[in-house]
Amino acid sequence: MKTFFGIAIAATMLWALPQTSTAYANLLSAQTGILTASTSSKNTIAPFSDDQTDETALPSVSQASDTSSIDAVRRIISTSSSAARYSRSSIDEILGKSQRADTNTATTDNKQTVPEKPPEPIASTKVDLVKIDKSKRKMFLLKGEEVVASYGIALGANPKGHKLREGDKRTPEGRYTLDLINERSRFYRSIRINYPSKDDLARAELLGFPPGGQIMIHGQKNGNGPHPSLNRGKDWTDGCVAISNKEMDEFLALVNIGTPIEIEW
Repeated sequence: MKTFFGIAIAATMLWALPQTSTAYANLLSAQTGILTASTSSKNTIAPFSDDQTDETALPSVSQASDTSSIDAVRRIISTSSSAARYSRSSIDEILGKSQRADTNTATTDNKQTVPEKPPEPIASTKVDLVKIDKSKRKMFLLKGEEVVASYGIALGANPKGHKLREGDKRTPEGRYTLDLINERSRFYRSIRINYPSKDDLARAELLGFPPGGQIMIHGQKNGNGPHPSLNRGKDWTDGCVAISNKEMDEFLALVNIGTPIEIEW
């Protein structure tokens, strides 16, 4: 008789176990709105796909995203059977993903756009030496060893050799300084080479000729009359150094008064 009652009790417990699991699982689903796995159902929680957002994958997750709901879910799960505990790991995974997604969304929504640092103002590069190669008809602007700019030039009609006297149509050779800017020249803007030096004055006096002067680096001729190059050819100045007007603007932007200039053949 005792054996019979024992078998009956055991059978009742075996029947009740899955029913209890199903009840807890159904209660969990009702309170959280999240699908669970049970012994009586084949439903499983689908993982997030890479192209889904939280809203499209599990729209009900947000119902259990606050702290009180999460705690309630976990208290229910902690007392459930092994079938419902299967759901606990799935729910923990989902809740974890939801919380991370919320954090990422908040970070993105609250992210402040940091403006790019404005570019530093570019100061004009002032060169420290001007060099003229008369034989190549080239002028170079240097900062240290770097050539900042170079220009083709026109010289006087008798370019080779050092200037000795007024009217010889030569550009002086040697080391001088750029000492004055003339914005009212007959040519488009100009800057003066400080010829004659003391040596030039002494030489001219010895030769018995005036040394000449007002040797400039300048742009093109002002006015509507014929350009001197029409009669004088490529080297059309009276001993000055000529470049284009655009180059003259750049030259004066790069060169300060007092910049040394070296001229050679």
